[in-house]
Amino acid sequence: MTDNTTNELDTTPDTDGQEPASKKDRQEAKYRAQLRDTEAERDRLAARLETMQRNQVEQIAADTLATPAGLWASGVTLDDLTDTDGDIDRAKVDTAVKAAAETLGLRTKPAGNYSPLEGLTPEKPKLNDFSNAFAPQS
Repeated sequence: MTDNTTNELDTTPDTDGQEPASKKDRQEAKYRAQLRDTEAERDRLAARLETMQRNQVEQIAADTLATPAGLWASGVTLDDLTDTDGDIDRAKVDTAVKAAAETLGLRTKPAGNYSPLEGLTPEKPKLNDFSNAFAPQS
């Protein structure tokens, strides 16, 4: 006779709320709890990694875009910006930034050094001569 049962982990919670009677049941319950804890930790770490990768992409985009968070509005995803190993590919990010700037009209930073007051000459301060320094003021 062949047994048609499989050795898969049962992820259903214990419904009676009592501790399982046999040693095998207790061990299986312990493994299910460890599995749930491990899956929760994996999900937390995956979310943390995604946040760090998004921040890295936005830092790269900040070199070109005035508002780097606008890159995500173009519909680009992290999968579009990573290489086969899952690392951020700077060339893909630069391409996506240029495409987003063109299609959405995102404002880009000016190239090179930027001085908002470039070309303006300040007024020369009015100099007082020595005799006016000691004259009575009204």
